Amino acid sequence: MIERIGEKVRKEISLAGVPHLMTTSEAHAFLFHPSKLGKSVHVDFTRITRKWLKEEFPDYARSTGALDGEMLQKEIADGVVAEVSIDKRGKAFSKEFTIGVGVGLTSPRFAPTQDRPFRLAVNVFRLFGIWPLPMQWTYHTEADLREALKGAALLLHRVVAIFEPETALMRKASERRIEEFEGPREVSAKEAYVLARPIVKAWAGMRACCASLQT
Repeated sequence: MIERIGEKVRKEISLAGVPHLMTTSEAHAFLFHPSKLGKSVHVDFTRITRKWLKEEFPDYARSTGALDGEMLQKEIADGVVAEVSIDKRGKAFSKEFTIGVGVGLTSPRFAPTQDRPFRLAVNVFRLFGIWPLPMQWTYHTEADLREALKGAALLLHRVVAIFEPETALMRKASERRIEEFEGPREVSAKEAYVLARPIVKAWAGMRACCASLQT
């Protein structure tokens, strides 16, 4: 499902020109530039981002089950909720944040408890093929953060427009019996190698690309 969504996202959406979106090396150069050293600027990240989420995603409700950061949920099908989350890296000592999307299965068949769905979450940049070294939004002042969130909203709305209808299909998948799915039920070690090899090669190439960008 994630690969299918990612393919659509990469065809329709570009990360070019998104304000304050940086690689790790770019973020470090930005945050530790000599002009900023010794100039601590307090920014109330939680207050600003909580208000931003409420304004940008009014049809989503704040989740009380989030272990970290802010997370919103919206029911998109019977027994299925879509999720949007924002996480500040390094907590109080950082001025970087990243965003995730996810799907939760609320049916008793999957959920550990009634108020805690079975969650499948993914960093939004994985959908763009950037993993395991995701990019992040980086800010120094409140004005930086607000500009970053403005650009993030435009990007996230486009991603969610693709993500929601695709993940809503999980309702149908959860109702199907295993016999209805295509493919063998058992594979040998050799067959597993043949199946896994192209996936591993693609991942290795993507990781090498990310490493060269970091350099």
